[in-house]
Amino acid sequence: MKHRNGFVSNSSSSSFIVAFPKGTVKLPKEKMKARLKKLLFDKDEFVGKYSVDEVLDTLHRNISSEDDSAIVQIKCTCPHCGKDVGGVIVDSEYNENEPRWKYEKETVMDFVRGNPDSDICFFMFSDEDGDYYGMLEHGDIFHNVPNIVVSHH
Repeated sequence: MKHRNGFVSNSSSSSFIVAFPKGTVKLPKEKMKARLKKLLFDKDEFVGKYSVDEVLDTLHRNISSEDDSAIVQIKCTCPHCGKDVGGVIVDSEYNENEPRWKYEKETVMDFVRGNPDSDICFFMFSDEDGDYYGMLEHGDIFHNVPNIVVSHH
């Protein structure tokens, strides 16, 4: 029997593709946060041990592209009209020839096409980045809006 001494990692990350009502991403910061709060959190003031306001600030930063990310963005084009309908976010290991990436890209593109009157937003959270980001990854914060999750476990 083999025994492992030392730290064993069981970290994960997930991409969240979320459909918000059209116009959400163009709102000024405080109006965007108010809309997100109403959409996502009902009357809750805390998500686990974190304030809803803290979570809303994080989501706003991601939506506003204030955060740098080690991700690759692939453009999605509508097959009917050729219009750019958003992007697919995958991690830096993306290889379009691997079947798992092809499946993930098709899944996300189907979601984007299925929500044509929405602002499609992409988030990537990892529990490797600490307790807070673990809560964002595993806390089901997008359960009130259309979304899909691409797990990178």
